Amino acid sequence: LKEFAIDARFEDDYLKVRDTLSNVWEVEELNDSKGMKRQSFGSYSRQIATITSNLLQFTKYSRLNWHLEKSRK
Repeated sequence: LKEFAIDARFEDDYLKVRDTLSNVWEVEELNDSKGMKRQSFGSYSRQIATITSNLLQFTKYSRLNWHLEKSRK
């Protein structure tokens, strides 16, 4: 992407500050049932998957950076 948008400003600090941002903008977590699974004869257990998404957190971080950059000009 940097090859095609030579004049663009790239922000690559998100991964460094992601844990700190979780104190302000939480990462979304969704528990999803995967149904019942047979463990042994007559024994079953419920399977649950936790899905996390940082889309909203990243969007807010991106907008904040955009506003800060705009205010510097």
